[in-house]
Amino acid sequence: MRLLNPLKVNIRLGLRGKLTFGFVILAAVSIIYAFLESHEIALLAQNINKLLDDSYRSVVYCQSMELALSDLNRVAEFSKNSPRDEFTYEHSLFRRAKNDFEENYRLACNNVRHPHEQEALDTLYAVYTDYCAAFAERLSFYERHQSPLGEKLETLHPLLLKKLARVRELNEKGLYQALSFLKDAPYRALRPGVIVIIVGLLFMLMFSYLLNHYFVAPIKQITESIRRYQKFHTYHSVPVSSDDEILELRRAIDRLVQERTREQQ
Repeated sequence: MRLLNPLKVNIRLGLRGKLTFGFVILAAVSIIYAFLESHEIALLAQNINKLLDDSYRSVVYCQSMELALSDLNRVAEFSKNSPRDEFTYEHSLFRRAKNDFEENYRLACNNVRHPHEQEALDTLYAVYTDYCAAFAERLSFYERHQSPLGEKLETLHPLLLKKLARVRELNEKGLYQALSFLKDAPYRALRPGVIVIIVGLLFMLMFSYLLNHYFVAPIKQITESIRRYQKFHTYHSVPVSSDDEILELRRAIDRLVQERTREQQ
């Protein structure tokens, strides 16, 4: 059984094909540049928007927790200085403030985006737990018409505000970092474009070298050989490494010179 030889594909590109191929490469580089530039700008805008949005929401959550703590402190002051019969509104205010704080704390925990933010939130909640325990003790004395013992609640409140300020500071720092990132955004967006431009210039240099090596130089050599033949009647065939119209031109000149030489003999 006779085995079939593998097919050998011989692709022959003429001058027009080679020039077209070079310009296609340049067009491809331009398209890649435009794509990378657009993708970089879109990705940059997306990251900045997400960072700004997450940091802003966390700052809003901290503000809501501060308002809730303010209401809780108001209830604490009322329970310390006012009679029990007037505690109806403050009791509902206490429940609402407590729920608001815990809900915004939960939202802040689900929106952690910065280093050490979760640690700051955990520390905040630990102090808040002690604050709630002291508050429960204060209210138990208040319900039994007894004077609150100690000043633990008043001591924990500024500490709680301090821990909350730490969480807010981290997110405000994130906003500042986002703005700094936005300040450098034009340079980041231009970076892939600069890379593509450098690659395009390197390709242009390579294309210019190949054009000179395979097109310009052989044509000059063929022209010079024809001039020597006209002047000295000596002809040397120029070696051409490419298989295109230049090779056909040299072969045609070779045949022409050979025919004329035979006629002269």
